[in-house]
Amino acid sequence: MNKQLFIFLIIVLAIVLVAWQFFLPAFNAVSQARGDLKSWEEKLNETQSLNQKLAELKKKYEKMESEIQRVAAALPEGADIPALLVQLEALTSQNGLILNSVGFNFPTETKNKKTAETEIKQEGVLSAGSPAALVNVKSMVVGLSLSGNYNSLKNFLKAVESSLRIMDITAINFGAASSEAVGLATFTVSLNAYYR
Repeated sequence: MNKQLFIFLIIVLAIVLVAWQFFLPAFNAVSQARGDLKSWEEKLNETQSLNQKLAELKKKYEKMESEIQRVAAALPEGADIPALLVQLEALTSQNGLILNSVGFNFPTETKNKKTAETEIKQEGVLSAGSPAALVNVKSMVVGLSLSGNYNSLKNFLKAVESSLRIMDITAINFGAASSEAVGLATFTVSLNAYYR
């Protein structure tokens, strides 16, 4: 019986050694694969999170794009005189004024830089040592000769104030009503229109 027990133990030991040799590497490979799976799941979750953040940023950019277009319209690239003429004609006609003539004057660029910097400092936007934020902003002086009544002029001035393009009224001169058009006074308006 001893011999049978000894043979049985040798067979069991042989089975354990064979299992140890063949199944242990497979078990280690499965354990490694589980670890890799967790690592890849973490990377997948991180990638999905980054994709979600990217989608949110894209939505913010699309919302800001309209704001960028508004800023570009407020300070157009170059003087863009044709668009300014169309805008001024629309503002005068919408407010019951007649646009008789328009004149443009382009002051020197160095004067514009100093004027912009001085105006910003006076408004308290810049500190004394900081560079001017609007150094690249240029302006042109636009002279308008208008005909109409006083209320139309007030409405025109409010419309210029609320228009998208940045313009400042610098002077208004009133003239007597002409004998040809009863009730229509003449106005001379001078304004600064800004551009990049």
